[in-house]
Amino acid sequence: MDFLNKNKSGFTLIEILISTFIIITLSILVLASYESADRQLALKRAAHKLVQDLRETQEMAMSGQETESGLPSIGGYGIYFKSDDAEDDFYIRFADMDAEGDFDPGEEVGDPIYMEDAISIFDILDGSGPPPVSYSETVIIFVPPDPTVKFSFDSNSATIVLGGTSDLASVRVNVVGLISIEPVSI
Repeated sequence: MDFLNKNKSGFTLIEILISTFIIITLSILVLASYESADRQLALKRAAHKLVQDLRETQEMAMSGQETESGLPSIGGYGIYFKSDDAEDDFYIRFADMDAEGDFDPGEEVGDPIYMEDAISIFDILDGSGPPPVSYSETVIIFVPPDPTVKFSFDSNSATIVLGGTSDLASVRVNVVGLISIEPVSI
């Protein structure tokens, strides 16, 4: 009868099932939040890439060479934005060779820059005052030597709103060249 008094060690079937249920539940929660965090990270990455490209374009204008007459050799450097509610939203860095303040084919500096998957140019807004006016395309040009900033619409700032599946981020450029990422209120 000595075998009845021994301490039993190990797990019961109920303990194993409960532990398995807890592990599966935690795994599902982690995976669900991972997909959401991945989308938010892609949106932040796209916004920071846009800011970086705008600042590089601004630096290109500041380092622009002047001609013998003291005038810039070109009308500045800019970025052309296009939002056509398609999945292939893009922007193009260009040199304003004719100094007309707009983008013309053949003025590209490099290839078009496409948004990441699931990220698009949601809207392009001017900062002229409430309500903001929406545009499907715009041009932001940095004119040397300061550089001063010119927009394709009459305004003191432009806001490019980037959109993901459910989140938004905005990049704002004002007339003195300040470039910032700002929160979006819906």
